[in-house]
Amino acid sequence: MRWARLRSTASASARPAAARGLSAEAHAAVSQPRGLEGTDAAARALRDAMERRVQDFQPGPRLGNTWREDVSLQRFAKTFLAESNEWDEVDQDLASFGAKCGAEYLKMADNAERFPPQLEQFNQWGQRVDRLHLAEGWRYFKRESAIEGLVSIPYEKRTPEARIHQVLKLMLFNPSGGMFGCPLAMTDGAALAIGGVLAEQDTLDARSSTGKLEDKTVAELRHAYKCLTTRDPDSFWTSGQWMTEKIGGSDLSRATQTFALERPSATSTHALYGYKWFTSAVDSEMTMTLASLSDEASPDLDRERKPLSLFYLRTHKDPNHLSPEDAALAGSGDLPLNNIKVQRLKDKMATRQLPTAELILEGAHAHLLSKEGSGIKAVSPMLTVTRLHTALSSVGYCIRMRNLAIDFAHTRKAFGKAIVDKPLHLQSLYEYDMDVRGSTLFVLEVARLLGLVETGKASAHEDALLRASTSLVKVFCSRELVRLMSEGVELFGAVGVMNNHMSTIFRDASVMPIWEGTSNTLSLDLLRVAAREPEALEAMFKELRSMAPGGDAGDALRAEVDKVFGYIKANAANLEGFEWNARRLTMNLSRLYICGLAARTAAKTGHKEDFAMYEYWLDRVTRQYEPMTDPAVHDTYRSTLSSKMNGAMRDEDGNIRSVL
Repeated sequence: MRWARLRSTASASARPAAARGLSAEAHAAVSQPRGLEGTDAAARALRDAMERRVQDFQPGPRLGNTWREDVSLQRFAKTFLAESNEWDEVDQDLASFGAKCGAEYLKMADNAERFPPQLEQFNQWGQRVDRLHLAEGWRYFKRESAIEGLVSIPYEKRTPEARIHQVLKLMLFNPSGGMFGCPLAMTDGAALAIGGVLAEQDTLDARSSTGKLEDKTVAELRHAYKCLTTRDPDSFWTSGQWMTEKIGGSDLSRATQTFALERPSATSTHALYGYKWFTSAVDSEMTMTLASLSDEASPDLDRERKPLSLFYLRTHKDPNHLSPEDAALAGSGDLPLNNIKVQRLKDKMATRQLPTAELILEGAHAHLLSKEGSGIKAVSPMLTVTRLHTALSSVGYCIRMRNLAIDFAHTRKAFGKAIVDKPLHLQSLYEYDMDVRGSTLFVLEVARLLGLVETGKASAHEDALLRASTSLVKVFCSRELVRLMSEGVELFGAVGVMNNHMSTIFRDASVMPIWEGTSNTLSLDLLRVAAREPEALEAMFKELRSMAPGGDAGDALRAEVDKVFGYIKANAANLEGFEWNARRLTMNLSRLYICGLAARTAAKTGHKEDFAMYEYWLDRVTRQYEPMTDPAVHDTYRSTLSSKMNGAMRDEDGNIRSVL
């Protein structure tokens, strides 16, 4: 054993220094005589060599201007805005905004993530105050949202293209916005609903009382609408949307146990009582909620209730109508809540930046907005907007993960070359990119339809298309988000699950399929549309067939359209019995729609990448995945990804220059 150890040591010493992982300096030091000086020199050399290794690190993915670098997004946006004269204005606005999203917004998003909201229920004197302590980043994003017009854009311009402008801006913002996109979605929905109520009130005959709201309610709504749609950060309001209760969230008509008593006052028409189980953005200044009107002071919640009505309420009491006790509390800096108690903040695995709570309504002053029993119908416009917001957030997250993964692939080296040049990794990136592009087109198309409908410029065909596609875009994009986020973090290897920007959006993405209706709930909505409004699905059938190009590729798409819609028609008499297949139908219709949009985009732009996108989505629709044997495929993928980022943002080595 002794001689074996000596031979092993001698052979190790005889190996070249490079083979032993030593630098030339370290080797020279080790080779010195074994005196004290030689030993110290060897230790220093080894220490220096190790220090250099420690300091040698893998550059992380970097973001520059999130608008200027995304060439495909710019091309798609220009296609959708081609018939307007707003492109230059939109492009300049998004360019300046994209610089913020790639720089200071990320720092504030990190602040909001590190310092989640805290609830202080009682002050030092034992008074209940239910005071929220919010991160600096959260408060910052509220001001920035107003200044940048993230809600106000479609209400200022009143053009169909304004909705597309807003959606593009939010897709850039939400991955960098510390979850402030959630209150913005509800604020946008509330603004649309309140604007519709005010427009209806303006058209009513002054001599008729039918449908007329009380003057104090109309005045309050005008004030709220102004605050929701302003760019002044000091007067900007956000809105909540308090729907979910303890026994469920999707089946609103049966699950809602909040009741309203007619209690006229100077600031309200009714008093609300109930327990709101899951309320997001509880720091908002107002909210919209549903309740059942009751004539009893203590209704029996187990009995069947009246149909729901829609109510508006401020979350805090009107400062102009405070009791002496409330005025004293307000004088100490706390405007009292509107007969609302914050039971607790929710402890969530994700969206930790967002203040979400359980609330008890104990006679909250509210205004009745809808006709009695018409609450579900009245919230429909809000849900259209909030579901679009969920879809655009999902796509924005996917775009962010894709752009980071592409930049990382150019700097990360394995097996002697950048991983972007490894065929299998390149294929994963390319398919990820094509998936994201398709979902982007879907969101922009629904935004186009909403812009036409809300400005009164939609045809009956376009109005029907919006009704059919809103649930589709929300379900599909949020489901794709969860799949692509998992794929995305894998593209980074182990660093993808470290606590960083990628892991934050990966975590927060998990809520998207749940918000504004789960995938199953909205898939059932599609069946209800098919049963009650067959013209909506007929409009989609005609639209999809019209978007298919000529030739064999178009024939393949039309054949798939005919097959899916033929299946719907064959089961039209028993769609409720078809429920078990509703989710598959939703996903298949979404893929068909995206494939049609890809064909239409390629025909408009003539760009080779858009033709490749159509071929990719046609493969997804028909499931015709063929083995790749042509070496030119690698070059095609590589050229597509290298042109993804604007060359002006890269340094001489081809890396994107950081603006952080």
